[in-house]
Formats: sequence, C-alpha cells, structure tokens
Amino acid sequence: MLFKFDQDLCIFIHVPKTGGNSIQASLVEAGMSLDKLVAEDHQDGFDRFKIRGSITRTKHQSMSEYFLKNPYLAKAKAYSCVRRPFERMVSYYFSPNRHVRKKYHFFGPYCEPETVKFNESEFLSLVEETPTASTMLCPCDTDRAEEQITLIRDMMKSNQLQILRTENLSDDFLRSFKFPITKYPRNVSFCQAQLRSVLESATLRKSVETGKHAVDLELFY
Repeated sequence: MLFKFDQDLCIFIHVPKTGGNSIQASLVEAGMSLDKLVAEDHQDGFDRFKIRGSITRTKHQSMSEYFLKNPYLAKAKAYSCVRRPFERMVSYYFSPNRHVRKKYHFFGPYCEPETVKFNESEFLSLVEETPTASTMLCPCDTDRAEEQITLIRDMMKSNQLQILRTENLSDDFLRSFKFPITKYPRNVSFCQAQLRSVLESATLRKSVETGKHAVDLELFY
C-alpha cells in the first residue's frame, strides 16, 4: 500500500497474517492511503478486502515489486508488521479466506465451515510455499537469507524501514502513526480452539522455526 504520512510518500508492506488488514484499513479510514480498498467475492470490505492502486496491484505486494514498478520508491520510508513464524503459519492455515465456500456448491452465499480438519502434511506444504517476511521486505529479489538479513538490517538501521510486531500491534501502531488503530484484530479465524491446539505442538513449532522461516526469527526477534 502507498500512503502519505507527514506529507511524505510511504510504503506499507503487508506480510500475510500479521495484522496487516487492521493497519491498511486504519490508514484508509484516516484518509492517508493513496490506494483503494476493494471488496470482491467472499470479502466483506471490513475484515477481508483487496487493495488496488496505480502501482499497488496486490494487497501483499513485496518491497522488491514496488521498487521494480517505480525505482523512485526506493527513497520512500517503508513500514511493515512481522510476527513469530510458527504463530503466523498456524494462523495462515486457519485463515478464513482459505476455508470459506459457497453454501450450495456453486451458488448461494459464502459461508464458513463449523470446523476445519487439520492436515499436518498440508500445513508443512503451506509453510514451504509461503514467502518469509524477510523475502517480502528485501529490497531486491533474492532468496539468500544472508543477503536478505544484511539488506534489511541496513534499512532498519537507517530508519528507512520501520517494523511493527503483531504481538504488540496496538502500541506499535500508535507509536508509529500517532493515532490508535481503528479495530484490531480483523480477519480472525473462526477455528480458535483448533488453532490453539496446533500451537501446542512442540514438534511443528521446531519444524517451522528451524526451517526457511528461521530467518525471520533472527532478523526481528
């Protein structure tokens, strides 16, 4: 998302399942966004929505994609929110957008199932398929963790990249933007009991936190 803050052009990089919907909606409601909030299909325009603009083509557009579309943006200040990888991946697995279905097969309103059966192999595949926060925040297109760490740390040290954290989002948002976030959380999973049960798995936590997403722990925690 592109937005104006203190008359400066800024970028918000929405890493999935970190509270980005709440942040983007708050910036739109404050009149700061240069992009538009759009609701399509099963989206309600409040908890779930798309973001569209002249440069913003997807809600989860990466830093390198912004810079590629407009090199001038490499001078802009960027904001993003990160989350501990295991909690983020479990939240992603149970995210409403992954499970809503048409009530009557191919027609009728969208509805949410009462439960979602957890499949460990499906979860681990999702973990491998999902870009790390570091990949999304890296100013160039590289999968090398060492290079990502160096480039992102340089941006953080120069204050060009400001990081908020899901675990303290309301306070971090207020500190960064000087007004309270309008509603947090949004887009919450309807399977909270199942979600909490999976979070208790030490084996799955170790698998996520020692795999490709370990770079996020090293950089941000």
